[in-house]
Amino acid sequence: MESNFKKLTQLMARLRAPDGCPWDIEQDYSTLQNCLIEEIYELIESINENDCRKIKEELADVLFLVIFLSRIGEEKGHFNIDDVIKQGIDKMISRHPHVFGKVRVKNSDEALRQWENIKRKEPANHKRTSALDGVPKNLPALQKAEKIQKKAAKTGFDWSKAEEVIDKLEEELDELKTEIFCRKKNFERISDELGDLIFTMVNLSRFLKVDPEYSLHKSIKKFDRRFRKMEEMIKKGGKNILKLTPKKLDLYWEKSKRQKTD
Repeated sequence: MESNFKKLTQLMARLRAPDGCPWDIEQDYSTLQNCLIEEIYELIESINENDCRKIKEELADVLFLVIFLSRIGEEKGHFNIDDVIKQGIDKMISRHPHVFGKVRVKNSDEALRQWENIKRKEPANHKRTSALDGVPKNLPALQKAEKIQKKAAKTGFDWSKAEEVIDKLEEELDELKTEIFCRKKNFERISDELGDLIFTMVNLSRFLKVDPEYSLHKSIKKFDRRFRKMEEMIKKGGKNILKLTPKKLDLYWEKSKRQKTD
């Protein structure tokens, strides 16, 4: 393993050398951001598909970008890959005193609370003034909402039972309906109320211990399968989907839902 890791770091150095790859030489921290986001999402997709071959391949791509960014850091005199690895080792040991020290925890919830307490005391987090600090600005909206809600909940600001969240969901839906059916439509208010409704739905997902991002992805995939099946049925019937009435499309949609594809 050590030999392969060394080969990878040497390969990266060669790509960044003056006579290396022009594209690799031009990259910096900022230009690799989108590459990293894309590779992370491809890894997540392979995990959700439970495709071990693809998981291995995507992990290799993510690892390569870690090496790439670390090489840039070394060239700038900021840090090198060894510093990155040491940082990770030190952090994990520090945040797991129940494994590497004499502290004892009863379950995963206690371990997580301990993790958060240790994290708050670390030098990098000393400037935080709010319980909501530390949420990455560029997280996808659903994940960001859930992360903020979890942080707020740790202060005791949370619902006590699911029924309360459902009541709030119904309240937000009523407020949205009021704005939608208002004689003088205010689209800014509609947007605000829709955002409140989605935020409350994330709260309900969190309270029920259901990942909203995962649930939405499942629904998207379900819709995708059913729509493609509907297109297939319409095509087999010799019809043009663009020329069908909404009522006809609904009939085909219901037929596609009855197909055993989910």
